Amino acid sequence: MAVKVKFPLKMANGSQVRTLEDLRENFDLASVLGYYDTGRLYDWLMVYYYEEEAKKISDLDSSADDFKESLCDILGATYAEDESVGVDLSDISERNERLAKLKTFTADDTILAAVDNVVFTQEELNSLHGKDVNVIYLCGEHFNISSHKGNVRYVGVNTPTVSIPKNFTAKDVVFHGIEFDLDYIVAQAKATQKAAELWRIVAERGHAEAQYWLGKCYYDGGYGVQENDGEALKWWHKAAEQGHVEAQYELGNAYYNGVVANENKDEAFKWYRKSAEHGYAEAQYWLGMCYAQGDGVTENRTEAVKWYRKAAEQGHADAQYKFGRSYIRGLITDETYIEPVKWWRKAAEQGHVEAQYELGNCYRNGRGVSKNNDEAFRLFHEAAEQGYAKVQHELGDCYYWGRGVDTNREEAVKWYRKAAEQGHAKAQNMLGGCYANGDGIDENEAEAVKWYRKAVEQGDYSAKENLAMLQPWDNINEIDEEVAECFRKAKKGDADAQYKLGMRYYNGIGFNKNIHIARRWFDKAMWQGHSGATKMSKKITKESSV
Repeated sequence: MAVKVKFPLKMANGSQVRTLEDLRENFDLASVLGYYDTGRLYDWLMVYYYEEEAKKISDLDSSADDFKESLCDILGATYAEDESVGVDLSDISERNERLAKLKTFTADDTILAAVDNVVFTQEELNSLHGKDVNVIYLCGEHFNISSHKGNVRYVGVNTPTVSIPKNFTAKDVVFHGIEFDLDYIVAQAKATQKAAELWRIVAERGHAEAQYWLGKCYYDGGYGVQENDGEALKWWHKAAEQGHVEAQYELGNAYYNGVVANENKDEAFKWYRKSAEHGYAEAQYWLGMCYAQGDGVTENRTEAVKWYRKAAEQGHADAQYKFGRSYIRGLITDETYIEPVKWWRKAAEQGHVEAQYELGNCYRNGRGVSKNNDEAFRLFHEAAEQGYAKVQHELGDCYYWGRGVDTNREEAVKWYRKAAEQGHAKAQNMLGGCYANGDGIDENEAEAVKWYRKAVEQGDYSAKENLAMLQPWDNINEIDEEVAECFRKAKKGDADAQYKLGMRYYNGIGFNKNIHIARRWFDKAMWQGHSGATKMSKKITKESSV
C-alpha cells in the first residue's frame, strides 16, 4: 500500500498549516481557492484524514452562486462576503495555468512569485505596458518593446529576442537576459540614417558585434555614412581579430573577390579558415571552394569535400549541392546515387536551382530513386521559374515530348525561348526547329534560321545540320535549278525529292558530302514508305555500326 506523504498548505501570511485548526486561524480565501483549483486541497484533507470534509469538497459545484460560502462552511472557516469580492475562481484557475506554464521554463522562486508580471505574448506585454509595473518578465520568442514606457527593467526568462523601435524615447530602461534583434535594429536605424552613428558608439569601445555592423554600414553605404571600403575593412579587421566569425568571413570575401581590398587569395584562405573552424557554414563552404580550386592553398579535393560536408550538415544549400556532386565525380564512392540524391534533395528543398535540376535528372533517369517523370517535371518547373537556362531547356523538352506533363508545344516554345534568350545553344536549336516546323508557333523560316545560326555560332552540330536542312545553300558546291527545285519539293514533303537530296548528300553531288544530313532526308522519305530511302537508311545504319 502506497504511503501518503503529508504536506502543508501555505497561506498568504506565510503560515504553513497542517491541521484544520491552523487553517481556520490563518484562513486566506484566495490561497484556499488556488489549492482547490489544483486539487491540492482535496489531497491535503485526505492525507491528514479529513475524509468527510474531503468528500464534501469533491461534491461542491464550483459554478454555484454560494460556492465560496459553502467551501468556507465545510472547512469551518468564517466567510466574509466583503473580503471575497474580487476573489474569483476562474481568475485563480487562469493564474495557476500560467504558473504551470512558467514552471516549464524556470524554477526561480522570484520569477514564479511574480507570475502576474510575466508575459508570454506580445498582446500580454502591450497590456502590461499600460500598468504601473517596474519589472516585466519576458517568456517567449520575440517581443517589441514600447517606445515610450520608461523606468522599467525587462528580464528574459528564456532568453527572448527583442526589437526596439526607431522612435524609442523611453528613459531608465534596463535589459537583462535578452538578445537584441540586430537585423531589426539596423533596419530601423537605416530608416533614420543613424545606423553608423549608433554602432560607432559601441564599436569604439571594442564591441566586436558593433564593429562588424559598422563595417557593414561602410560597405553598403547609406546608413548615415558614405560607402568606404577602407573603413569597412578596418572595422571588420577589428572584429575579426576578436574572433567574430561573420567578420572573419567578410574579410575572406573581401580578399577573395578583390572588392573591398586588393585581391589576395592567401589572405582570403586564412580568414575563411578561421571562420570555418569556428563552425560558420558559409565560410566552410568557401574554404571548400579554395581547396577545390587551389585558391590560396594547394589544391586538395579531399579537404574540399571535408569542408563541403561540414557546411552541408549545417543546411548550407550550395555545400549540399557540391557535396552531392562529389559522389558522381568519383571523389566519394557511391554508384547507387543514393547519397547524391539525399544531399540534392536537401538543397532542392531550399530552392537551389542546380540541385533541383540534378534531382530532376535522377527522377527522369531512375538514378538513386524510382523513375518518376511527374516528379522530374515538378523539379524542373521550380528551377525554371528561377531563370536557370539549362533547366528551362529541359522543361521545354518535357512539354515538347510530354514527359511528366501533357504535350503542349506552345508551352515548350515559351520555355525554349526563355533559355534561348540566355544563350543556351540546345534551346536555340529547338526554338529554331519549332519555327521551322510550325510547332507551337506559326511557321517562320527567317526566325528558324536566326535561332539555328545562334546555336551554330556556339558549336551546336545538330543546329548546323538543321540549318543545312532548312537553307542548304552554304553547303552547295554548284547551284542549279535542278537542285533548287529538288529542295523545294523535298521541303513540301515529296518523298522522291527527299530521297534524291539524300543521295546527293551521301555522294557529295551538288552538296558537300554529309552522311548525317543524308540520313535525315532518307528517314523523311522512309517514313512515307519510299523503298529506296528505306534501303539507304539501313545501309547507313550498318556502315555506322562497323
